[in-house]
Amino acid sequence: MAIDDELTKITGVMKNINLFKEGIANLDLNPRLRVYYDFEVFPLLGTLNDFENEAGNFGSGVNNIALILKKSQIEDQKDLVVDVINQSIDVYKELEGKIDVLIEIGKNT
Repeated sequence: MAIDDELTKITGVMKNINLFKEGIANLDLNPRLRVYYDFEVFPLLGTLNDFENEAGNFGSGVNNIALILKKSQIEDQKDLVVDVINQSIDVYKELEGKIDVLIEIGKNT
């Protein structure tokens, strides 16, 4: 199922991002780098994690009620999951840019 593949991809990305976040949090960062991380990167990580959790919840819900609902209702739920996944992709793209800036700040300080 395509939704399961997307959820697996998002889960893998989230695991990698969480590992990255933990690694950065353990570094002895200079104040400029720490402030940028706290205000620009960390909120996006949280948002992406929330989207990933919601997409998983919606996907599981669709699977659990597929036998009860009409096909049009299942399509509505699927569309909701796809919308959450698309928003997650947008947040991920923004996060990539923020991480690039974070790396540049680290190189220049």
